[in-house]
Amino acid sequence: MTLLSLESAAKNLCIKTGGFVPTTFGLQVLRERLVLEQKQSVYLHPVKFIDEIVEVPELPAIKLRIMLPVDVKKEEKLPVLLYIHGGQFVTGDAITYNKLLRELTQRARVCLLFPEYSL
Repeated sequence: MTLLSLESAAKNLCIKTGGFVPTTFGLQVLRERLVLEQKQSVYLHPVKFIDEIVEVPELPAIKLRIMLPVDVKKEEKLPVLLYIHGGQFVTGDAITYNKLLRELTQRARVCLLFPEYSL
């Protein structure tokens, strides 16, 4: 892992905002994510989705994607599936998992909740 060369102002900003300094490791992760996203098949199951921001006092806000089968009726009750990604989650996000989440939602006929967070 190699630190990227930054101008002093940019480096100071990174340090002030939590000590993050970009590395070549970060660039490799972005490249791997792009390759993974481009390998997904083209067919996407149709679903309804809502993106919300969940705010809890004294905690960082979390983006939450809610997915429903496209033909769900207003009064219909669906099982809820909370999909939590695995430990390191440095190579994916809601876009990366879009195909899988849509397929789970439609084929299992569930209300799928996908919190999008980074570690």
